[in-house]
This record gives sequence, structure tokens and C-alpha cells, in this order.
Amino acid sequence: MIYNECTTQAPRFYCDAMLGGTARWLRLLGFDTRFHPSIDDKVLAQHANLEQRILLTRDKRLPDEQRPDRVYLVLGNKVDEQMRELVTRFHLNLTATPFSRCSCCNQRLRPCSPEEMKLKLPADMTSPPQAGFICPACGRCYWMGSHVARIRQRMAGFSDAFAMES
Repeated sequence: MIYNECTTQAPRFYCDAMLGGTARWLRLLGFDTRFHPSIDDKVLAQHANLEQRILLTRDKRLPDEQRPDRVYLVLGNKVDEQMRELVTRFHLNLTATPFSRCSCCNQRLRPCSPEEMKLKLPADMTSPPQAGFICPACGRCYWMGSHVARIRQRMAGFSDAFAMES
């Protein structure tokens, strides 16, 4: 069954092995997105069903062979095309919370103090950030540096709604 539901609640996703870059960008937009590239299709569908997630795939055979409860066949070939497609299809601009999840492990980020940031970042960093966010699971640090403008610019390419965030 192809996923066909429209809701204002933020969707939760499970990406197959072909959508690693897309999984990272969905996380950057704040969406709860699982990605484990080594899981086979049967286990992937089972996990998506158990966790009530939308399974995103580029594999045209997966929906018929594994029969996940909710699945969406991503048609775009490149990450930016895929993101525009998903933003449009799932109205992600309505529920996005950019920079609220770890792009590596999917955990919600928490604020951290300048002191905590200094402990986590390289000592030779010329101008460490005054404050930022940290992933409680993997310890990765995030801050609003110059790279954020580039990320927001790319997000704007997914939807005009994200251009306002810049």
C-alpha cells in the first residue's frame, strides 16, 4: 500500500539504504528519520511497521515484495530532487523544525553552555562558539556558524517556505 495520508502532525520516516543523504537532510529539517543502510528489506519493513513510520525507498520492488504498512516510492534521482519531492508530498514545510535533531544519529539536540562547548570542541579552535547544541546520544556539537547560511540556502531550494528562515 502506498502512503497516501495528509496530516499536520510531523511524519516519521525510515529511509532505505539508497536514501542516506536524504535521511541526513530530513534530520536537518527536524524530522525523526531512521537510517540503517545494512538492514535488509524485510527487517527494514518490519521496523518501519513496528515504529509506525513511513518507509521511504527508491526500490520499485520493495513495496510489493515486503508490503510495509506505509511506504512512499521516491522518484527523484538526486538528494535535492528527492527533498523537493518529499517536502511537497508530505507538506514538510508545515511541520519542519530545522536544526533540532542530530544529523548523524537522529536524537533531539539539547542546548549547551559555552563551557560545555569548549570541552567538546578542539582546543585550537580560533573562535569557539559562545553557545550551541549538543546531541545527548553521540556527543556531536552544533552551533550557528557561517556554515548555517549555506545549509539554509540549500534548504530554500527544497521549498520557498524555508527561504524565509534564512
